Amino acid sequence: MSIEKAEIRTLIPHAGLMCLLDSVLKWDDESIVCRSETHRDPTNPLRRDGQLSALHALEYSAQAAAV
Repeated sequence: MSIEKAEIRTLIPHAGLMCLLDSVLKWDDESIVCRSETHRDPTNPLRRDGQLSALHALEYSAQAAAV
């Protein structure tokens, strides 16, 4: 069973382009596996000068934890 972006948007407070996860592939009580291609999107709101900072990985992680 997986969770797609439309459902992820109902589970986290982020809207629009700030919903960074594309899908949740699997999860259990101790881990989660998510998929995202948003880091490649030139319209990603976290990008500065065409790049993401390593600190932005925290936002991806926080969204995964929120799901």
